[in-house]
Amino acid sequence: MDTFTWVPDIGAELEMKPNLHGVDFGENYEQTAPAGINYLMERRTLSFTSRAPAESQAIADFLEAQGGYLTFLYTHPNGTAKKYKCKSWRVTDTEGNHQRISAEFQQVPA
Repeated sequence: MDTFTWVPDIGAELEMKPNLHGVDFGENYEQTAPAGINYLMERRTLSFTSRAPAESQAIADFLEAQGGYLTFLYTHPNGTAKKYKCKSWRVTDTEGNHQRISAEFQQVPA
């Protein structure tokens, strides 16, 4: 398994959206339950701003090599390592021949 080693900009966004099954009984009564054992997975939006061409190309090449379906290891700056897939990323040309990359990492079950 490959490892994503680049450090993102400060201010990365974490989204938690539990995967739940629910039944609505009406009159404001609803019953919900987790949809499986891995129902709470992270979604991280990371940015890499004003990166030199060589670094931004290396990041883009890594993500492209994963193809949106391969799992890779990413260690958050807080030291927590988890498995992710990246199905979407964007490369933007910026000032001075630099680039900005934004990517959405979706956690996969361990």
